[in-house]
Amino acid sequence: MKKSLTFLLITASILTYGQMHQFGLKGGIAKTFVESSVDIPYGSEKFGAIGGLTYEYVSPMKLFAGAELLYQQRGLKEDYLLPYSYELITTTHHFNYLTLVAKGGVQFGKRGCFYFNVGLTPSYLINAKISTPAVAGSILYLGGTQDISNDVNKLDLGGIAEIGGGFGIGEQMLICASLSYQKSFTSVTTNIYYKDESIKHYGMGLCLGVKYRLFSEQKEK
Repeated sequence: MKKSLTFLLITASILTYGQMHQFGLKGGIAKTFVESSVDIPYGSEKFGAIGGLTYEYVSPMKLFAGAELLYQQRGLKEDYLLPYSYELITTTHHFNYLTLVAKGGVQFGKRGCFYFNVGLTPSYLINAKISTPAVAGSILYLGGTQDISNDVNKLDLGGIAEIGGGFGIGEQMLICASLSYQKSFTSVTTNIYYKDESIKHYGMGLCLGVKYRLFSEQKEK
């Protein structure tokens, strides 16, 4: 019994020696596209903001698991040629989400580091709206914003892959940059919004961030 307890204590010490916790903030910009069964005229990409809180646990074997709570702006654009005048107008569909990122990966390096991770991105819709510009001299196209928050799918599940790197400032601060690819597995459509169709978001994100490191037992230099 004593031998087993001693073995467990030694094993636990080895596993926790040199482990690291990283708490951070990140923010950036994303370019979102849609994979759609609908014929969306012209381009459909939309730029939006990303930002939120991050946490990562890094083991002595450089494996890590983490979570992020992010605000994400997604959506699509539809360009139309008006009849008679042939003027081009753009209608923008805005989808704003609160996203929980659950991820795992590897991190190499000490003061300077490189990391790669993959994960799942369950999201909840905060709000959605369609904005249309006004057309000068037209009584039909006055412009405005339509709230469609209750017309679209509020839950989204997707996946993410991310690569990034950073450099240390002192022993505990880390400045990071990352590039990510995110894709939804679920459609935003409902019986009201594009009934019987499929519209799924995907896109690339570029972020900058800062992380604060807490070390257990062993400090990395």
